[in-house]
Amino acid sequence: MADEFLGKDFAAQTFPFRQPVPFGVSANNAVPWGQAIVSESFESQVIGTGDTGTLSIDVELPSDYVSILRSMHLGCSDPSAVNWTNGVMGLAYQQPGGPYKTSVATYPESQYLWWALLASQSYAIRDRFSSSVNYKFWTIGSAPGSGVSSRFQNANVLDTPTEIPLWIPPQTDSSLQSRSMILYVENETASSAANNFVFNAVFDLYTLEQAYASGVMSSPRVF
Repeated sequence: MADEFLGKDFAAQTFPFRQPVPFGVSANNAVPWGQAIVSESFESQVIGTGDTGTLSIDVELPSDYVSILRSMHLGCSDPSAVNWTNGVMGLAYQQPGGPYKTSVATYPESQYLWWALLASQSYAIRDRFSSSVNYKFWTIGSAPGSGVSSRFQNANVLDTPTEIPLWIPPQTDSSLQSRSMILYVENETASSAANNFVFNAVFDLYTLEQAYASGVMSSPRVF
């Protein structure tokens, strides 16, 4: 018995907003400087007889801005059954003044903040070509607890990752920068066909000037 592992590495694309006024005037408002977006599709591996499967998605975010997760979507589709089930999402979040303010040491996964990924029931729809396709989607669950392995629990986590800023300085090393966001999804059904995945995540980006302004990084945010 073996675990069939599929690792995907994605770098978020940066999209600046048009600032309506000189930045010095708008520095203390909650309008993001721009957004970092990941929008990808890929195919998972075949799970052989007697094996299990693990999907890992690593997301690299711009290191010269403060990021806050706005939305996350993970979906899977296939004409056959979709057997990918439990998952977790980890983020290298730090409050202002955390270790990244004075140090750029590698941040281990065990110190990430983790949330459960909740999978909807797999359901099938019939498309315009009259073929039935099975779909499954994941959403972010509550803070780690009864549904998440104890090794992913963190006593300081809030109810939602959209309330905590992600602080990564420009000097961060490559091992940290490329793993700002991590997702794991498991498949424990042997002889599973390869499935089609779509993944989308959107982060609001703030400059450091904005991030240290009072009210901008308050939690929860006011849009």
